[in-house]
Amino acid sequence: ETWYLRQHPKVRALKFKDGVKRQERINARVRYIEGDMPPTEKAQWLTNFATEPEELTAEEKAAFLKTLDGVALASDAFFP
Repeated sequence: ETWYLRQHPKVRALKFKDGVKRQERINARVRYIEGDMPPTEKAQWLTNFATEPEELTAEEKAAFLKTLDGVALASDAFFP
């Protein structure tokens, strides 16, 4: 789910401050998708952005995930 939700228009439209490194952007996007941060963590997370992002709601996530079609999963390793 997280992989596909990274393609959501709101996630792709996040406006990061200049100087935010690639891995920090990836981590910030994942936290945005998860959306379950305590206030202190959210305050730190917000320092990555030029403007505060609008919340990605559970309804928006569900609607976007319904568009996922034709995906196959493969691996060369063990699935627990």
